[in-house]
Amino acid sequence: MALNNAQDAIIDDRRRLVASLILRKRTQREVVTALTIQGYRNPDTGEPWSLATVNADVQALRRQWRKEARQDTAEHKTRQFAELNEVMKQGWVDNDLNAVLRAMKQQAELLGLDAPTEEDQFVVGMTLPEWEKRQATSRQQAAETMELFDDELDTED
Repeated sequence: MALNNAQDAIIDDRRRLVASLILRKRTQREVVTALTIQGYRNPDTGEPWSLATVNADVQALRRQWRKEARQDTAEHKTRQFAELNEVMKQGWVDNDLNAVLRAMKQQAELLGLDAPTEEDQFVVGMTLPEWEKRQATSRQQAAETMELFDDELDTED
């Protein structure tokens, strides 16, 4: 058990350093060099960490960052939704219908429930079906861009 904990600590320390360097726009080869210069070597072999090890660390860090970003966003929306519920409750207690309606509108925006209005259509100069088609195209383009970005990050060094 202690061996696993020691190994986990070594991995965690190395990944902290790798993350710091990657976030400063260093390439993976530069990370290997920086770790070596700082005297951070594989304790089992005494050799510098390999490019493959750093690459595996970068991939693990990216997975971790994606997961944390998704969780943080969901937690933030959940907290905001609960806070808006409290605002609505207080609005009902105070008989403040404007506060209730504002909170309801904010919840709808938070959940993405608002459809474009006729005024929105006039502003953007297109019909609702045209707007929906443009939105679908934009979402698809964004998804493709993210896939290309992820692929680029995965193939870096």
